[in-house]
Amino acid sequence: VLVGHILGFGEDELGEVYILASSKSMSQSQSGRLYKLIDPKRPHAPKECQRQLQPPELLMTACSRYCKNGLCTPTSKCCCNPGWEGPFCRIAKCEPACRNGGVCVEPNKCMCKSGYSGSQCEKSEQGMPNDQEKDGILDHIIDMTSYLIDLTSYIV
Repeated sequence: VLVGHILGFGEDELGEVYILASSKSMSQSQSGRLYKLIDPKRPHAPKECQRQLQPPELLMTACSRYCKNGLCTPTSKCCCNPGWEGPFCRIAKCEPACRNGGVCVEPNKCMCKSGYSGSQCEKSEQGMPNDQEKDGILDHIIDMTSYLIDLTSYIV
């Protein structure tokens, strides 16, 4: 039984016909399913040329298995919904980007590291240095370390 809307169809080098249809279930976003059509009137190929028989299940493409936040095209390309990117639309986009080590977990939603908040993790909580302050502290530590190394060369 064909479920969903027909997105496209094609024929392979042996003349076998396939239909790509959209599907949607409660547990997953839209994806594609590939159906193989069998023509009972088509002449049989010699036994040595026949492909192995496959169970009458849906033939799944990598796109239909892995495309999570987009739609599969008839050429098995995952076209991403707004806010998603990557080969299978699994990478969320945050614009502007998350700051201070935050990670984009959903479109325009950052998960902030401890000590930061705000829609882009731009707000430093009390007592926590922000990135610029940390850079200044790090530069100071590097300067002190190089000074101590210089002093130790005189001790020998």
